[in-house]
Amino acid sequence: MLVPRHLRALIDDQGGFTLDPRSGTAVRRGVSVCLDPELSISFARSAWQDQTIGDWLAVRAGSLAQSRRFLGGWFDRRNDRVWLDVVRVLPGLARPVAVALARRRGQHCVYDLGRRQLVLTCGVA
Repeated sequence: MLVPRHLRALIDDQGGFTLDPRSGTAVRRGVSVCLDPELSISFARSAWQDQTIGDWLAVRAGSLAQSRRFLGGWFDRRNDRVWLDVVRVLPGLARPVAVALARRRGQHCVYDLGRRQLVLTCGVA
């Protein structure tokens, strides 16, 4: 189960996460990419409110219940913003495809879970 307090702890302790919304377990392999940016939420870290995150999760429950959809979150320290997204995880070998798809949707980066590495979409895949 996805609990806002737990998500906040993951953001604070690890800087981000990709979680299976059905089990709450971390996804450790593949490339996490946000292909539906209109489902995302972003806010200043200091503005985190568990109730707001719980409400966002409730609204996004249908999207997160779909096959191959996961909950992604990360803290962008450059501008002190938290991002929560409905993401898809592509196989690691599909990293160039993930980068190209993200670039087309205006995303600045994807996350390689296996390598634990942020990959800019404007750079070399």
